[in-house]
Amino acid sequence: MKRFGHSNRGLSPIVSAIFLIGIMVAAIAASFAIIVPNLQKVEDGNVLGQAQTALTNLDKALQQMISSGKDSQLNYQFYYKNGLLIGDNSSFYNLTLSYPLLSFAKTVSLPYSRVMVQTPVASSIMSVGQTDYFSGSQNQKTFALNVSTAQSTNWAILNSTRSPFQSTGINNSLGYRMLFLSSYQNQVLKLQISFVKFVFEKINKKSSSDPLIKIIYAGKVANTSKLMDGTQFFPKTGSLSVILQTKITDGSPIYREIPFTFSGTGFYLDVEVSYHLFKISF
Repeated sequence: MKRFGHSNRGLSPIVSAIFLIGIMVAAIAASFAIIVPNLQKVEDGNVLGQAQTALTNLDKALQQMISSGKDSQLNYQFYYKNGLLIGDNSSFYNLTLSYPLLSFAKTVSLPYSRVMVQTPVASSIMSVGQTDYFSGSQNQKTFALNVSTAQSTNWAILNSTRSPFQSTGINNSLGYRMLFLSSYQNQVLKLQISFVKFVFEKINKKSSSDPLIKIIYAGKVANTSKLMDGTQFFPKTGSLSVILQTKITDGSPIYREIPFTFSGTGFYLDVEVSYHLFKISF
């Protein structure tokens, strides 16, 4: 007698089809898990690259204004895709003159100014707390090198930082390293130190939808008082070091360099500090 019921041969194609569909869904999900983050990285990279290009072009414009002289003005179109344009005057240099033989040390704090583009990111294109430099011929892990490496080190400091205080964005900034010029004559060591100072007027933040900024170069301004006036004598048996620490308020590490040293002869020390002043209206 025949038994009525379901045929295993009828179920087999259905089970196979369901199994294949499951494999396809899993494969698509895995592909999306790989492709989507990479696509986001590409998009973040494009936004980041545009901000970096905009700052690089701004650096060229500012240096041209210095060459053109005091009171040169520029209405500058600052093009970037996304983010906020910000003026930062909250960072600073600590400049120390050190002569251990006489237990001598003198420190002065000076403003470190930056023009910054804060770009939002959604990918892991940079780790939180990471800082990368895009100024110069290669990524610079040092901050204020000059003098001995002047032939390969740019004046401008252009970097990107994913701040631990704002992990959803990357701060792309343009600032300038201190420059040191020295001369020795008639036992007087004269050290001229210069930097760039930005004064931001009106609103200090601007969206990428309205990129016009006004820039005035007000010339090179001397500090109100000399750091050293040339009356103190330092004997030849010791060594003078200039120690520079730069504190960036977005969470980047403190950078410590010794960009200038002098030894081998006695000297009176005369130190002048000046700055190139730019007034920027957003």
